[in-house]
Amino acid sequence: MRVDHTLLESMAQKRTEVLAEPLAQMFRENYPGRCRMIDEEKLSVFTRWCARDAYALGCENYGVLKSYAFIAWHLGTGFIRDPLYPAIEEMARSDRSFDEKMEEISEYFFEHLYPGDLSKLSAYNEALKRLLKVNLEVVTSLRNYDQIAELLERIYPQRAKLIGSTKDISILVNLASDGKITRYNIDHPIGRFVYAGLVFFLGSNFDEDPLYPWAKKYLDDKEPRMAYKLDALVKVVRKRIKSANRQIEKVLSEVEA
Repeated sequence: MRVDHTLLESMAQKRTEVLAEPLAQMFRENYPGRCRMIDEEKLSVFTRWCARDAYALGCENYGVLKSYAFIAWHLGTGFIRDPLYPAIEEMARSDRSFDEKMEEISEYFFEHLYPGDLSKLSAYNEALKRLLKVNLEVVTSLRNYDQIAELLERIYPQRAKLIGSTKDISILVNLASDGKITRYNIDHPIGRFVYAGLVFFLGSNFDEDPLYPWAKKYLDDKEPRMAYKLDALVKVVRKRIKSANRQIEKVLSEVEA
C-alpha cells in the first residue's frame, strides 16, 4: 500500500501538536503567575507554535521539545533565528541533528542567558531599575540607533556583551525596528527607543509573540494621535517593568532569607 508523503507529514505534525498540551501544563505548574497574565488562549498559541516550529526544525523527541519551549519561554519565539543571539544562530546553522544542536544551545542558554542564576537575575533586575530611571528628555535627544544602542549598553551591559559591539547592537535593533515604528505609528524618538528597548530585552519578534499580548495590543491601537499612543505605551511598559521588579525582588529576598 502506497502512503502519500503529505499525509505522513500531516500526521506527524498533528502528533507533534498533541504534545503542546503537556507543554502548557508544564508552564502552568512552573510559572502559574505568568500563565494567568497571558491567559489560556495565548498559552495554547505559544505551545502550539513551539511544537510546530520545533517539528519543522527536525524535532521528534518530546524531551528536546521541552528544552526548545523552555528557552523560547525566556528568550521569545523565534529565538533560534534571532540575530540578537548570534551564538545560538551559529549553533543552529550546523549540519548536526536537531537534538545535538539543542543540546549545545541548551548548555549555552543555561550558562549565559538563563536568569535562574541569582547573579544573572540580580543583574537583570538592576537593568530594569536603570531602564525605569531613564529620563524621557534624554530619550528625545537620541537622534539615531547608535545613540540608542549606547544607552541600552549602559543599562544592561551583561546582555549587550552577549550580542556584540555597540555597532552590532545598533544594527540589530535598527533592523528589528525598521518599518515597524512607521507601521505602528510611533515614529518618534520616544517610540524608537521604546521599541528598540523591547527588542533588546524581549527579542526581535516580541510584537508577534503570544507571550507578550499587551505589546501587540498597545502597538496595534488605532489611536491617530501619536502623543497619546506613546504615552499609553510608555505607561504599560513601565507597569510591566515594575511588576517584574516586584517578582524578582521577592525571589531574591526569599533566597537571602
